[in-house]
Amino acid sequence: MKSAYQKYDKENMARVLSTDLPISLRHSIELCRYIKGRTTKKVVALLQKILDHEIALPLVKYNAKISHKPGMSAGAYPRNATSCFIKLIKSIEANAQDKGLNTDSLRIVHASANSGPKVYHSGRHSGRIRKITHVEIVVKEEEKSKEEKKVDKK
Repeated sequence: MKSAYQKYDKENMARVLSTDLPISLRHSIELCRYIKGRTTKKVVALLQKILDHEIALPLVKYNAKISHKPGMSAGAYPRNATSCFIKLIKSIEANAQDKGLNTDSLRIVHASANSGPKVYHSGRHSGRIRKITHVEIVVKEEEKSKEEKKVDKK
């Protein structure tokens, strides 16, 4: 499947694309917004704190009828989506390591969640639609910071 991220570079980037995840699209979109721009090590630690109910995921777009959490307005603790995202982050770290990238300096440059096909429950729950979401995450290896470059030149 083709990447949705247009600036994908095979040499210094890695990606993971997971289709048909049984998680909420709304929580996935909020999690993608929350993790974008952060390092993978920090993201795994933050998502683990969300699973342990130490911090709440701030809901910006889908916050109708959601209660306030300590220190923020609307927030939630999405268990299923968070555990799936932790698995995806660990998978993308393994993909990056397989490519020969440094896993300590991976930054998430793209994270998107899209809705999957409409699949109906069978049997007694036949009127309900299942939650199906496609998630794509792209990471890039950070270059050395300016301070490290100055030290290397000296």
